Parts: sequence; structure tokens; C-alpha cells
Amino acid sequence: MSDAPEPDAETEARIVEGFVSGAERYGDMIVDPDHEIWLSPTRRQEIGEYSLGDGLLANAAGLLAEQTLQRLGRDIEDFVNALPGRARSDDHARALMFALLLVGRGVAESAQIRCGELVLGDHLRGLERLIIEPDVLVGDFEVDFLLTYSQLGPNPAAREDSSQPSGLTVTRRLGLVRTRRHRNAYRDDIIRRQALGDALEIIAVSYEEADVVRDPFALASRVVRDLAEATTDELYG
Repeated sequence: MSDAPEPDAETEARIVEGFVSGAERYGDMIVDPDHEIWLSPTRRQEIGEYSLGDGLLANAAGLLAEQTLQRLGRDIEDFVNALPGRARSDDHARALMFALLLVGRGVAESAQIRCGELVLGDHLRGLERLIIEPDVLVGDFEVDFLLTYSQLGPNPAAREDSSQPSGLTVTRRLGLVRTRRHRNAYRDDIIRRQALGDALEIIAVSYEEADVVRDPFALASRVVRDLAEATTDELYG
């Protein structure tokens, strides 16, 4: 913890003024004024103030919001193009992947898509976290999307033993398995679902590409909520 004294109101105001004027001078370096997405200084300030009131953090938030919006399309395209599996080029997989991320960010406090070192989404934080992994090989079985949900809660053992940690993290996994149409596919899918559930303790959920065409968010909402509830039940059950 820092022992430095808190700045007085006058010093804080001068810091904010210097930050704002500096951002204006170096604006072309921070954001692209020729980009189709461009915020006026007033709108940028309004975005920051809505989230953080006034002051240094509000001004930084407005600039970061504009910078993020300008970069977002490129970042998503680069991420998808770097994926090694179906989610790189198959619209069914991509639609479900982004539906899972959007729903996951609404249900959990943080969510991200992860494929090896590739990451898109939030920094993992908070009490409830979701990781979405496309095209995963679990043991000998292919899983279209592996969802890992973690929740932090109180540790019951700490009530009897003060040496135990006060918090306990419970993690549950769910595998989305696409129904296939080739010969023997039905038997193979049954074996895969049973192996995932019995041997690997992964909740296995089958889906068809028609489910994605009809409504990817309905499928994403169902599995993310079911996984979150299963994790909560294990933690507090």
C-alpha cells in the first residue's frame, strides 16, 4: 500500500486538465480521426461520465471506449482467421461461438473464447467466470465447444477449521456435441456423450446445425444457464 498523500482537489483538477489537453494534442496517435467510428470530445466525455462520474478515470474511459470501438472489427477478424478449426470458416460454428460469448458475458461476470494462446473477450475476473473453447479434443473425443464455468463461494470447511481457506472455487464443464449425419454417426454420438459424462464428468449436450440456424441465442442461453446452475448447485448444495 502506498504511503503517498492523497492529492488535494486543486491538484486533482490540474492533473485532469493536463490529461485532457494532452489527449487532444496526441489525439491522432490515440484514435484515428478518419475512422468511420469517431466520437466528438463531448460524446467521449459523456460516455466516461456515465460510467465513472467526472475526473481522470472518466476521461480515460471515454478515450478507451473510442479506441476499442475502432479496433474491435480488426481484432475479431484477426482472432477468427487464426482459429485452427471449424469456427474459422463455418458460419454455424461462428454464430454459436459468438452467441455463447455474448450470453456468457451476461450470465457470468466475465467470459472469454480461448483457443490455445488465442483469447477474445474479458480478462477473467469476478466470482463467476466462463471459458469457451471451440474444436477441442477431450481424450479421444471431439467436442465442438467446451464450456468451463467457475464460481467462487464460501468454503464450508472453514467453519470447522480456521486453517482452511475461506473461499472455495467450484468448476463444471459442458461439452456441446454437434449431431452428425454420416454412417454410424448415431452410435458414435451416443458413445461420445456417455464417455464425456461418465468418464470425464463433462455435461454432454447434443445440438444440430438447424438449431443454430433457427436461433443460436436460444441454444447458447440454455446451455450457459444450465451450466451456471449446475455449478451453483454444487457449490451451495
